[in-house]
Amino acid sequence: MKKIIFTAIALTLAATQVTVQAQDNAITKFFGEYEKREDVTQISLTGKAFDLASKVDATSDEMKDFKKFASQIKSLRIIVDDKDPAARETAARAKRTVSTGFEDLVTVSEKETLMNIMVKEDNGIVSELLILVGTESEFIIVDLIGAIKLSDIGELTKQVSAVGKNVFAEVAYNPETLKVYPNPVVAGAPVSIRLPEEMEGADVRIFDASGREVEAYRATAAEKRFDTVRLKAGVYVIKAIKGDSEMSQKIVIQ
Repeated sequence: MKKIIFTAIALTLAATQVTVQAQDNAITKFFGEYEKREDVTQISLTGKAFDLASKVDATSDEMKDFKKFASQIKSLRIIVDDKDPAARETAARAKRTVSTGFEDLVTVSEKETLMNIMVKEDNGIVSELLILVGTESEFIIVDLIGAIKLSDIGELTKQVSAVGKNVFAEVAYNPETLKVYPNPVVAGAPVSIRLPEEMEGADVRIFDASGREVEAYRATAAEKRFDTVRLKAGVYVIKAIKGDSEMSQKIVIQ
């Protein structure tokens, strides 16, 4: 198996690595396809490992950020296959296989790259985070189980990347650069959507939970501010499309 350079905290935990039983049978089956392969990177950490991490003295800012989330995580599994000639299709197949019960949080679709960040969420608490990435030759799947605030998912994703693999490295438009704030937002209050510079000129469409388009505009500037007075409380998906590139993110109106 390939050697992996962990963060300092991950090195401390390496001795506690075990195979984690996921809650979703489809995900377990998908991970099982890679279980006996020695040509892929596999990382598996249990809740005990993260409990230990939460008690380690933190000195650097990165370590402090990691400790912030450690107590909220029950298990983490990562697989990286950097020799998959059809990695983008593998990611698409994985999404079709395991996405039942998950909500799309962020999607980035480019000509040679596909990324999906999905969550199982209830009342603002995420019980499972699933990240799928497929590039020209690299497939990545990350499955994290815990109890994390939806508002912390962006920062947590960066911490997961530090442990094993920078899941944003092969994506031209980092999904973190698509910002929707405030999120959640109170019904009737204004909300801002900020796109990365590369996505200026994109067609932006907003859909409700049934898939009905409720708002649409052309992004002539990086940031757009609009009122939600015509939108009812609920979950909406914002999609920005420009050529072969597509980004999407969820917004909650309370």
